[in-house]
Amino acid sequence: MAICLIFIFGAQFRPQIKEVKTERYMSKYRETIRQVCEKFSLSPSMYFSVVFAERLHNVNHLDKADFSRARLGFDASVGFAQIKISTCEWIELHHPERLPFSPSKDRSHLIHRLSFPDTNMVYSVVYCRIIQDYYTKRFGYLPDVAALGSYYGRGIDYGKTMDQEFYLNELGLTAHDYYTRHFKANP
Repeated sequence: MAICLIFIFGAQFRPQIKEVKTERYMSKYRETIRQVCEKFSLSPSMYFSVVFAERLHNVNHLDKADFSRARLGFDASVGFAQIKISTCEWIELHHPERLPFSPSKDRSHLIHRLSFPDTNMVYSVVYCRIIQDYYTKRFGYLPDVAALGSYYGRGIDYGKTMDQEFYLNELGLTAHDYYTRHFKANP
């Protein structure tokens, strides 16, 4: 009977527990997030919401192996912002001027860089800023947090296009929900 109650309790409250753990982990880096976002003129609250959604949907018990998978050649989502290796390679190839450091010497060097939360944030903030700039150029206004989160999850690198003004996915909805609950009154 006790095991059944534990199972029912766990199944019912597991999503809320994951949200609390995700927020607690990210909050440890709140000041670093603010500094990096300020450096690249990106709203820290929008970035926090987007990465919160990305981590909520993509972090699981297999993430400890993501860096190993990346070293084996897989296109894993890694580190603090769960950014794909291919996205960082694309940034280094097509937008090296946006990075505050020179491109990586090779894939191993990039993977090593992404293992540090502050460097991982730089790549992901730059990516969010690229998405924001592309969106603004394409549609004439800044994307809201739902659009930014949706395109962060979908990607705009390696031939993916930004073709839908109102494109929305689960990651974007989660980012919007988080932003509305935590930052709407104080963006």
